[in-house]
Amino acid sequence: MSRRVLVAVCFAAMLPACASRAWSQSKAECPRVVDTVSAIIVADSTLPRGVLVGRVLSTLGDHPVTGAQVFVTPQIGAIVRADGSFRLVGVPSDSIIVTVRFLAYHGIVARGRMPDRSGGRVALHLRKNPCAKVES
Repeated sequence: MSRRVLVAVCFAAMLPACASRAWSQSKAECPRVVDTVSAIIVADSTLPRGVLVGRVLSTLGDHPVTGAQVFVTPQIGAIVRADGSFRLVGVPSDSIIVTVRFLAYHGIVARGRMPDRSGGRVALHLRKNPCAKVES
């Protein structure tokens, strides 16, 4: 099973596959941490209303976090592309909570407000979890 598929399985279903030999992380040694931050969603008149685009980057070096999950609701979500970008469609023009998660990184819950008359842009930064280990 490829790493990308395993990530989807681990996060989508929270199955015991996450504890397999491919991904080793002891809850006692490495507690799960979720950072709560304010997201600055900038209005972008070139985007249609209800569209949120952005990038997910590592706080160390601003590297793209390819394969991370970004979602606003269970029905509105995306997987981050190789360049770190994502695109969500159908996002309500209101206060929203954007959740991002990926193995070996602390999760993030970002609160922000979508523009009323256009789409929005956002950049989100994940902190590397120093005690998480990924085996190949």
